[in-house]
Amino acid sequence: MTASCYDAKIHMTILDNLTIRPFGDDDAAAVDRMLRDRWGHDPTMLAVYRIHRAWPSHMPFIRQTLLATWKETVCGAGTIFESALHPQLPMLAINVASEWQRRGIGAALYTALAARGDGRPLLVKATRRDPAGQAFLYRRNFRPRISTLIGVLDPRQPAVQQWMHQLPYDVPGYTFRPLDDPERPTSLITAARVHAAVYRRFHAWNPPIAESDEQALDHYCGPSVLNGSHLCVYTGTTLIGAANLFRDPARPDAAEGYLVHIGVVQKHQADADELTAALIRRSLEWATHHGLNVRFEADDTYQPHRAIFETAPAHEVDREFVLMTNE
Repeated sequence: MTASCYDAKIHMTILDNLTIRPFGDDDAAAVDRMLRDRWGHDPTMLAVYRIHRAWPSHMPFIRQTLLATWKETVCGAGTIFESALHPQLPMLAINVASEWQRRGIGAALYTALAARGDGRPLLVKATRRDPAGQAFLYRRNFRPRISTLIGVLDPRQPAVQQWMHQLPYDVPGYTFRPLDDPERPTSLITAARVHAAVYRRFHAWNPPIAESDEQALDHYCGPSVLNGSHLCVYTGTTLIGAANLFRDPARPDAAEGYLVHIGVVQKHQADADELTAALIRRSLEWATHHGLNVRFEADDTYQPHRAIFETAPAHEVDREFVLMTNE
């Protein structure tokens, strides 16, 4: 028997004995070990793939995690996830343990998860550092849609301080204030609405829902925001831009702030660039004062944020993170 025939026989034997079943609460430890083994070297992807879990049975969304097991051994996990904020493109995530790859397990999970969808195109978060994963997705008609720059800055480092001080602190004709400045108090909902307008403008490729006041407050100004980090920029008495720092959702106990919701509503582009840069600098100075690193994220459509952060002396920087769709 040739090697290729032998491999094919093993392949069929594994698939014949493979079980695809729902994730249960008792599976969490095994899946976490699999993810750490597969992605422990890559904090970005490890955080992304921790989406696998046992979802509540009564939900108004398509959300399910399936496991691939062989003789009680967990060899793969996959999740289909319909976002409440971005319903147009449900997310798909599939992971196969390193020693079980190239045996049809990922394909089996993909088929089972796609059957639980409703025909809408799917969104996948991936990395170009995973050529096998990229090939798997390309064979299923996924193509890159958006790339994302991710990194961490320590604003106390001399190189970061030097870079920060190249950014503007003030912009003529505009006023910067903390959200709770007693001389110009601004309601949380007003700030949340500015954040929502900025977010919608830069996510036209995957449109968010029209959020209610309650949803906008929870998304942009909720309890995860670090107290005192809200910054506002005004033209006259009109709020046109805002920024704040979140606890990093992947590492809520870390001494980090997550700078992701930042920007100004549509203005002359030169002013928007300067105002955004000033908000970034002021946020970093706030983090410096509170002894925090700053984790940032910027899609290539999210300008001028992406261009500003491209020049930052970041560590843990990732330029290989990509969002892919099969539209």
